[in-house]
Amino acid sequence: MTVLNGLDFLVTLKTIPSLEFEANPILDEFNLGWIGLLIFGIIYQLVLIIPFYFHCFVFNYPEYKYRKSFPSKFIWEVYFFRNDQRPYVSFANGVFNILAVYLFWEYVIGKIIAILNNILLFLGDHFFGLPGYIEIDPEMKSRFEGGWIYDIVDAYSSISPAGKADLLKYATIVGVSIPFLIFLSSIQRKARQNFLRERKTKRQSKYFIAFFCFFQIVLWILENT
Repeated sequence: MTVLNGLDFLVTLKTIPSLEFEANPILDEFNLGWIGLLIFGIIYQLVLIIPFYFHCFVFNYPEYKYRKSFPSKFIWEVYFFRNDQRPYVSFANGVFNILAVYLFWEYVIGKIIAILNNILLFLGDHFFGLPGYIEIDPEMKSRFEGGWIYDIVDAYSSISPAGKADLLKYATIVGVSIPFLIFLSSIQRKARQNFLRERKTKRQSKYFIAFFCFFQIVLWILENT
């Protein structure tokens, strides 16, 4: 998150120094400028770290015995109501953990999309003379012209501003939905690991007790012979 936040800031500084096309509605409403953009970016990241820390180190995945299918009742009965002894706390923990996953991936994917968007617009300035960007060395055009990068920039620059906004929105939705599918499978995996860990501990305890009893019997036999 920190790396992406810094890259987004540097790319924006390089590509849109006037912040004319900055999409942050808060900065646009209050005209906060670069200082406001930097402060807002740091505060926003720190706020999102709190639920993500909860997801990584606090949330207690309940135990779940493995089955071939993934029953939906596991989500409702186990995930939401068995991670804490108090039902209302358990349900709140489950909701907050899902929110933590969504906010993290929405932040990461949104930053990646924003960085790519700014880079494409920056390159489009050299090829198509879009307003509001820095003038740079014309030799850069010869480096990309005729290649696949040029084709991507050409196609992206031909999209209207409203079309770009819709494209970025749909890309974010699809990008966040994929990690959520992985998250749903990880719920079962982590719960399964907890179950196997407990079963392994119980099995090791039985082995230790059996070995101790066997050792005592051998000692008794040796003493009597």
